[in-house]
Parts: sequence; C-alpha cells; structure tokens
Amino acid sequence: MSNRPRILWLEGVFDEPTIDAFSAISPAVNFWHEGFVKALISAGCDVTLVGHPHDRVWPWGRALIRSGDGVLAAGFSGQVAGYLNFPLLRTRSQEWNYLRLVKAYVATHGRPDYVYTFNDTPATPAARYLSQALGVPWIYIAGDGPVLPGANGYLYQNWVYFEASE
Repeated sequence: MSNRPRILWLEGVFDEPTIDAFSAISPAVNFWHEGFVKALISAGCDVTLVGHPHDRVWPWGRALIRSGDGVLAAGFSGQVAGYLNFPLLRTRSQEWNYLRLVKAYVATHGRPDYVYTFNDTPATPAARYLSQALGVPWIYIAGDGPVLPGANGYLYQNWVYFEASE
C-alpha cells in the first residue's frame, strides 16, 4: 500500500471537447483546477476527481446530463457525475450523485486522507459527510466567494475573502 496522501477532489477537470460542449464550464476555472491538481500530484499525492460538467438549466441546457457526457482531462482519474438538469431538481440530483459516488469510492478504496472542494457547490454535502461521518479533513478553497463554515482548513484564491474571514 502506498504512503502517498490520497485526496478526493470534488470538482472536475475536463478535456477540451467537454469544455466546448458545455458552455457553462468556465475554461479559466477548469485551467486553474488543472494546475492545482497537477501541483498536488507533483507533490506526491494520489488525487481522484469526482466532478460534473456544468450546464445551463433546462430548457436552455440539456434536460439530462449523463456521466458519459463529460470526459476528464488526460492524466486525471476519477468519475463524472450525471444529473437531472431541471429547475428545482438539479441541485438535489447533483448532491445525491456526489454522495453516491463518494460512498462508492470509500467502499472500493477506503477512506481518503483529505477531501477538497472549490466554493459552495453540490459537492459540499458529500465533503461534509466525509468530514463529519468518517473524520476526513475537508479543505475548502474559497475561489470567488466567502468561506463556508465547517471545513477543517481553508485556502483563499482571493485576498479580499481571506481578509473578510478574519
């Protein structure tokens, strides 16, 4: 068994065709996530991603996003979460699928050493489950908003939000 820290990154890093197919995916955010996850891997961490491709809510976007509709960028391992993309159902569907995939990860690979999230997203309940039920340290990255209480550690992408949290 490896002694490399195992990180569950609850956000996707998608390939170019997926970014092109889903106009709601921010190429800048995807690029930032890619660089950060690559840095974690370069530092000796095993990183597994669980993420979903962002789409506008139906009727402006797809009604159903399947897990196969999004592809992680080359060199990244993990799973893509599908979801129902209807108003009032989307967030619940995403939260349920993140929790389902996280529990499947734990059942197969065991408890990760850390879980990372970026902003408050539908992945937050899955991170909270790992943190509270299994004692996995939760690192919350505040990218473009105030911090969400309850994480074990915080990274700030924006100095203003760091100052506001003090």
